[in-house]
Amino acid sequence: MKVAIQFEAQLRQVAGTGNAEIDLPESSNLLAALEQFTSSASNELRDRLFTQEGTLQASVLVFVNDQPVPSQSANVHVLNAGDMILLLPPISGG
Repeated sequence: MKVAIQFEAQLRQVAGTGNAEIDLPESSNLLAALEQFTSSASNELRDRLFTQEGTLQASVLVFVNDQPVPSQSANVHVLNAGDMILLLPPISGG
């Protein structure tokens, strides 16, 4: 099944693209999709998305089809063909 990933702000620069499409086995979860994409990506992107333990960084906002997915649910959130994953880095300012 194919799913799309959209990167915003600094993640777009680190990923080297704003959009990507990946092919996954049926019933793959969100964490598996991001692991697959980053397996051939830069260390910097992996470091921004994952903790040293391999879980999704809590500071990265993740949406699947415009619905927020908490980082601690990434390993149980099952994806469907055609889903759109949106990744937003932490935003700070003043």
